[in-house]
Amino acid sequence: MNGFLRGRESTKRHIIERLRHLRQVFVNSPFFQRHEVIGSSILIIYDEEKAGVWMIDFAKTVPFALWGQSYP
Repeated sequence: MNGFLRGRESTKRHIIERLRHLRQVFVNSPFFQRHEVIGSSILIIYDEEKAGVWMIDFAKTVPFALWGQSYP
């Protein structure tokens, strides 16, 4: 991350905070406790003033019971 942010400590702290929050959302989510997330991505966007972190690409998310039937 240091290579991308080049001394933007405030932005780096905000992104790390958002990543930790996102992790807690996943850990505490009943949906994600019962589903396999396949091929999703983390989108990080930042500029001089703001930074944001989002999970995207949930098209291949399947319930654990179905995993292996549709996807190897």
